[in-house]
Amino acid sequence: VIVLPAPAPEAAPEPELGEPPETEEGKKAGGESSLIVLPPPEPVTPTLPIEPLPVPEDLPHSRRSERSFVPPPPPTSAPVTPLPPAPPLARWIIAAGLLVAIIIGLQLQDGGVGIAPRRPSVTAAFQTIETLPPDAGVLLAWDYEPTTQGEMQLLAQPILDHLLLKQAHIANVSLRPTGPAVARTALAAVGLEGLTFDIGFIPGEASALRALSIAPFALAPYPETQIEAQGWQVRGDITQFNLIIEFSAETATTRAWVEQVVARGQTPLIVAASGAVAPTLRPYEQSAQITALLSGYTDALAYEQWLGESGPASAQRLAQTLARLLFLVIIVFSLIRPTGSRHE
Repeated sequence: VIVLPAPAPEAAPEPELGEPPETEEGKKAGGESSLIVLPPPEPVTPTLPIEPLPVPEDLPHSRRSERSFVPPPPPTSAPVTPLPPAPPLARWIIAAGLLVAIIIGLQLQDGGVGIAPRRPSVTAAFQTIETLPPDAGVLLAWDYEPTTQGEMQLLAQPILDHLLLKQAHIANVSLRPTGPAVARTALAAVGLEGLTFDIGFIPGEASALRALSIAPFALAPYPETQIEAQGWQVRGDITQFNLIIEFSAETATTRAWVEQVVARGQTPLIVAASGAVAPTLRPYEQSAQITALLSGYTDALAYEQWLGESGPASAQRLAQTLARLLFLVIIVFSLIRPTGSRHE
């Protein structure tokens, strides 16, 4: 008997790249083939749509808004039926009626046909200046600031025009540092600049007015000879003036004039005040401590019409009338002009 040696076992082939090595279980299960056993897939639970929970009506609004939000249905409205356009004849009648009404209103405004209302104060002021004797002495007090110059100029110019016609002898004084400047502007507008005597600014309010009532020209910064050459009395008191006119934008200054100057003599006082000050000065006029109290555009226009001369108030009235006529033309044009498409 011949005993041959057993054949050597064959080496297992090297696994290729990307292939897992063969395990003992794979050899037993499949012999020469290598299988990879994967775990079974997990069951997939289907998702159902989530419906909003019903909201009880008795829940408060804040809790209901947290649960769900259901927008309210849109409101239903009835269809709007456009109005039929007015016929052309009706539009013309409306425009003509409106035109006549506005023209009559423009003509009859201010209480008369083109004439501003003349209050008793305006009449009293005009008559007081009109009855002044020749070469009468008039003291003008300029007690307002440049910020109110536009309003005060309406009142100052017709009064200065009247004094110029009467050839009054004028002196200027002020309780405000800016008074001499606004006085020069107002006097230059009527051609009186350089034709009046300037006492100037006097500080001190009530105490200054007491000194003024005793000897007004003693406060002027000029020599006595120059003052007397202008026809004034250096040692004369306030009675050498036939009239005092104050242009005021402050109640305190006018009250000081009434209490410190008018109460010491018989010189009449005319006050041309701003619209904010005039109501507080009415009691002084009612008690005859103020001869006449003028205020505002209407009084300035009435005074110009008394004089028969045009001034800044008349120019302002013309501008207002033109603006109203332009507004009237726009209204009439909008009435007679057809809008949109016409189906007549």
